[in-house]
Amino acid sequence: MKVHFLLIAILLQIKLSVQDFSPIISSKSFKEKSLKIQPKNLNETLCAEQLDFFSQSLENKNLWALEFFDTWAKIPSGYFSYNLINFGDYDQCIKFQFPTENVGLLEGKHCFISFVPTQEAILTDNETTLNDWREISEIVRLLQVEIINSICIPTTCSVDQAIDFLNEQFHLLAQFEAVSGVCKEIEDLSVLEPIDIAVITIFSISIILMLLSTIYDLIAHRNPNPQPHKLFIAFSVYTNGKRLFDMSQSKGTIDSLHGLRAISILWIMFGHRITNQFSFPIQNKVAVFEFNQQLYSVVLYAYSIAVDTFFLMGALLLTMSTIRAIEKNSLNIWRMILHRYLRYTPVMAVSVLSVISLSRFVVTGPLDVGVFREDCVNYWWSALLHIQNYVNPENVCLNHTWYLSVDFQLFILTPFLIYGIKKQKKFMWFLLVLIILCSIYIFTISMVFELYKTSRSLEEADINRRWIYQPTHARIQSWLIGVGLGFLIHERREEKAKINCFFDSLLWILSLAVIATIIMISHVFQTPIVSYSTSLLSNAIFMAIHRIFWSLAVAYIIFACENLKTGSIVRWFLSHSYWKPIGTMGLSLYVTHILYMIPNMLNMRQSYYFGIWPMLHTFSGDLFPSVAIAAFFYLAFETPYLIIENYFYQKFKKSE
Repeated sequence: MKVHFLLIAILLQIKLSVQDFSPIISSKSFKEKSLKIQPKNLNETLCAEQLDFFSQSLENKNLWALEFFDTWAKIPSGYFSYNLINFGDYDQCIKFQFPTENVGLLEGKHCFISFVPTQEAILTDNETTLNDWREISEIVRLLQVEIINSICIPTTCSVDQAIDFLNEQFHLLAQFEAVSGVCKEIEDLSVLEPIDIAVITIFSISIILMLLSTIYDLIAHRNPNPQPHKLFIAFSVYTNGKRLFDMSQSKGTIDSLHGLRAISILWIMFGHRITNQFSFPIQNKVAVFEFNQQLYSVVLYAYSIAVDTFFLMGALLLTMSTIRAIEKNSLNIWRMILHRYLRYTPVMAVSVLSVISLSRFVVTGPLDVGVFREDCVNYWWSALLHIQNYVNPENVCLNHTWYLSVDFQLFILTPFLIYGIKKQKKFMWFLLVLIILCSIYIFTISMVFELYKTSRSLEEADINRRWIYQPTHARIQSWLIGVGLGFLIHERREEKAKINCFFDSLLWILSLAVIATIIMISHVFQTPIVSYSTSLLSNAIFMAIHRIFWSLAVAYIIFACENLKTGSIVRWFLSHSYWKPIGTMGLSLYVTHILYMIPNMLNMRQSYYFGIWPMLHTFSGDLFPSVAIAAFFYLAFETPYLIIENYFYQKFKKSE
């Protein structure tokens, strides 16, 4: 009597309508979630003996064999909803141990195996196609998909032996064929690697410095004369924490940026959380397809435009500070660049180290760190030099940090541009020329390579990232508009700009309408499924100009709030002091939010159920831990090094 095992699968590839169910997990993306660790303790002979012993024991209904089989995935419901991946019981599998007299200690190893139905239904004597397995094979054959379930095999076995065993035992009975698989090899984490020791040392030293600095700061504040030494309170949680949670309005700041910065980072975090979830197993993938048809899905898919708001604000602040330095004859470009580097790099460096080292300890599920870790192992150096967008655009360490590379490169070049414009106003037209040239470039590349806003394939997505989405020269539109806005606000700073009330109202309506229109149009060009009906020409035009109009609309809102003091409830909302903490830790929050989100997804034990309320619940659950981690990074790795840099710069300046 043959054992009735449950079918299982690992590499989901929807063959009939893969385009109709993007972004749904593909075989490649699922493979890439598995860390390539060399299998240990493999023994082909012993594996065969243990599998045979297991098969016989299960047939005899031995308790240990039933427990071992209980870890296997069983037939799920919802194949027509594309619930094609079943995890089984991972923890029970890897903890399983059973000592035997003849075949040694039998320990469990979790594997995903991919099955496809046989080409034709095979009938045997006294069996009908109403058998559960036969019905499932008919469903899968109709859908033309692979199904992915898990099994637990002895640690002595390789995935190839598991596949051979399954095909030998169940090919005729179940009418499925195991075609591929991957097993989770458990790493020995008891012995720390040098990188682990380095990371632990860095965190330990930082925490000790924060503790000592805070104690010194608190003692010094009890006796304010003399003032505490600035260098000794650089790591003080007390002083830096007050700065982080300071709600007061400061003179000379652009208050509306608080709200814009906070809303943009929260929108980006929401988009990252949900769209990344689409790369992992989802039990109701048809619900994703249905969600994509709804207009409100643009709230999710249009989040990437918020990055251009960051570019606009970054250029605005840099322009105004550079102009003031030029007017005071105190411009020091090299110091500005060093200051920017020291602001970005410590947070980035510790985040990279955390991915390389700590991720191995915090990810304990059937999926492993995979590309999430490997890209940082291979390209940590380009991440710290902020050149990832050109060196390794398809394999960016911490994928979202391509933004830091673009921002830093633009930061280096912009002071020279501002200096030229400040000396010769006619060079302001050069900004317009660069914006037009950038649009022509994007349009041309899109047409030549046949690139769409929403890529149709992984190859197209890689080309899009390399040529349009991540290169600095293709992202200058919003930045240059920010430079122009900086000049405008600076020149009008001393006196309130005057503009006709009717004209101001018209521009407000137009700006808000442009923002709403771009978000709505994003449903056509950026939402999977919907975008597939659009033409190449319309996509090329949209990609070439939508960032310009978005940035102009946001720029007018900033100008109106800051100089015209109009906007009523919008200005009140954006300028509210409650936004300040999120905006203040914006860099740390942007860089580190993935450090919690991705391991959280990698630790999943069952496929995710997609829905609007589960989606909001998931994001809300990630928000507080992400903010807490960002606050720690801000206090430990962002602010202290800027204080130290400023201290030594001021000391060096006085000595000169």
